[in-house]
Amino acid sequence: MRHNQIIERGFNLKLCILGPLRLNDLTHWIYKNKNNQAILSRVSGMGGTPVVELVRALLIKNVQLDIITLDPNSRLKGDILYGKNLKIYCLPIRLRHSSLDLFRGETKLICDVLKEISPDVIHSHWPMYTLGALEYNRSITLATFHDHPLNCLLLGFRRLPVFVASHVAYHRSKHISVVAHYIKKYVAHFSSNEISVIHNILRPDLFKTPIQIYASRTIQISSIGNWSKLKNMSTLLKAFAIIKNQLNSLLIQLNVIGPGLEINGPCHKWAISNQMEQHVNFLGNMTYLQTIETIKGSVCLIHPSLEEAFPGPVAEAMALGVPVIAGKNVGEILYMTDTGNCGTLINVKSPIEMAIALKYVINNQLNQSKDLLYQLHTARKRIYQLTDSDRIIDQYHNKYYTIMNK
Repeated sequence: MRHNQIIERGFNLKLCILGPLRLNDLTHWIYKNKNNQAILSRVSGMGGTPVVELVRALLIKNVQLDIITLDPNSRLKGDILYGKNLKIYCLPIRLRHSSLDLFRGETKLICDVLKEISPDVIHSHWPMYTLGALEYNRSITLATFHDHPLNCLLLGFRRLPVFVASHVAYHRSKHISVVAHYIKKYVAHFSSNEISVIHNILRPDLFKTPIQIYASRTIQISSIGNWSKLKNMSTLLKAFAIIKNQLNSLLIQLNVIGPGLEINGPCHKWAISNQMEQHVNFLGNMTYLQTIETIKGSVCLIHPSLEEAFPGPVAEAMALGVPVIAGKNVGEILYMTDTGNCGTLINVKSPIEMAIALKYVINNQLNQSKDLLYQLHTARKRIYQLTDSDRIIDQYHNKYYTIMNK
């Protein structure tokens, strides 16, 4: 019997998932009562699309879940949201001082709640959560790692606490999965345990969008990230300034989405000071569905990030049939795009190379390129193979029962 057939009948275990969430993406399952609404009015979660999509996929299969997530606006003793097959524990996080004691305060809170829940299996995402899970019981914890801590550290030493926490978690974890092959190679230096590569889930409905050549009069380019060195938005703005001047006969706009990319935010202020704000839509934080609609209406998705293991925006654009421009030496992108057969790969540190790639993709769209159309269909097939929710839930299902039966 296939595991997904078993899942349809429900998991025969008590599963607890730890990690960052956007709570608004789970409102379909959260009961609409006064207590929940009061909590949601001040607690929103701290992102975490991969965890949200895993939770959604499990809830769709009627799996009962306990979830622990952190939010700076939670009460000191935490908040609890109730829903269909769902209980979400929202615990407070110290934004300024949590790293000074290596997240010790947050670890204790997580451990205390786990004692209350008493799960059969814990699935933890990101080191801060994983330290709490491992302190409670490392024998029943599956630790999933989403980042390459050394590459991130080299882009900014403020990431040192996460680097240290990651390595502590590598040594303590008995059951490990990662979202990218190059992370597996790194973690294998510090752990002798089996390491599984299980990619992130994409929503199945993304693959239902018809693939067609861009037909809008206004050329929309979209990018999703934040205002940090790692996400590299300043290089994108420089590239857009170049391409805007070269294609000045066309109506062309750049949409930037994410924290710090809003009007009057740090990205906007930097663009104004460098005279690069014209024709840039500073959209800031958007809901998941708003972001997907923006990507759908774009001539391409450009991902200037310098480091990212399995970037969601790239995967989502490939699923939607939107051309992708991304870094050739960044994370798992080379593997995701089948060594560039499913996207345009460049040196994202170069605004000139980025501008050349943008011009190339725009011209292919305007010229109704059959090669581009073939590439978009190939990209969709490729990313479906990597992110199919049934297959990934099967893999996790296997890991959960292996842990429980040991």
